Amino acid sequence: MAANSATTTRATKASTSSRSSRKDAPPRVEKPETLEHLLATYRNAPDQVGEHGHAPLHEYDGKFVEAGQRMVFLRSTPNAGQSGVRQAVFVHGLGGSARNWTDLMYLLSPVVGGIAPDLPGFGRSPLPKDRDYSQAAHAQSVIRLIEDRCDGPIDLFGNSMGGAISVRIAALRPDLVRSLVLVAPALPDFRPRLSVAPLIAMTAPVLADITSRVIKSEDAEATVDRMHNLCFLDTARVHPQRREIQIEETRWRMSRENAADPLRLSARGLGQAFLPGRPDYLWSLAEQVECPTLAIFGSHDKLVDPRLATRAARSFSNGRVTTLKTGHVAQMEDPVKVAQLVLQMWVESHI
Repeated sequence: MAANSATTTRATKASTSSRSSRKDAPPRVEKPETLEHLLATYRNAPDQVGEHGHAPLHEYDGKFVEAGQRMVFLRSTPNAGQSGVRQAVFVHGLGGSARNWTDLMYLLSPVVGGIAPDLPGFGRSPLPKDRDYSQAAHAQSVIRLIEDRCDGPIDLFGNSMGGAISVRIAALRPDLVRSLVLVAPALPDFRPRLSVAPLIAMTAPVLADITSRVIKSEDAEATVDRMHNLCFLDTARVHPQRREIQIEETRWRMSRENAADPLRLSARGLGQAFLPGRPDYLWSLAEQVECPTLAIFGSHDKLVDPRLATRAARSFSNGRVTTLKTGHVAQMEDPVKVAQLVLQMWVESHI
């Protein structure tokens, strides 16, 4: 097992025209566009941020597709599903959406075709009719997308709850996963943290009505800003346009009937996978993962304790663990550094 530790500072502001131009396109290298060439390009280039230090902003159009018995909203890069192109699948966290990944997908797009679903009930995806938000149900939706839309094993990315789902898939369906990238994965931790107390409280059945009323009554703008304060170390890294997009999406999501169900019931399903002795206990599943794994923790994460990096380093037999100076969503706060680490892992693992 190889366990690496790294610390990165916040990306510096761009000050030259050449640096500003990089926010319009990911690095391009002379063909063939190999992983080694792209990694060298990232290493030698200034941080790809705009003049105010914002992370790159990119959006991919999406469409509704079937994922087994469920319908999900799927965002894809133009080269997704192309023959001969490396393929990746990106799974968002609790309360998130595919948009949590589009900047990183864009940076990796010279060599990787990517798809990112809104999990059932999240983002633009409809609520599942069976109201099953268990880890198994979410994982099955992702598995069906991989089986139906990807040729051969894929690179699987997961953030927070999406990390827990991805660990489950990599452990139970190793034939589908070539490598695993986890950003602040939601793994069992019983040390108390006040920042997660409201999330734990809302999983209680007796609080279901209260949770629903609170979500219905809260202003979308306040909700988004609260989540940014919770998930980012530096909220100045949130692009203003990204914030407006998230407010619009949140307002639409909160207007739906049973809008609290995806958050509340998915949190309950995740909590069940935290219980030792269960067949889907997440630390046990982590020990079953055999593919090359990169686990990235945020040094200032308010939701996932970065001290879990130590146990993660012990649990993933073919893993490396890195800590960045970010909050809970390093792929959004410092996508360039995350892209560098992913490419380095792929190159060094010869995959």
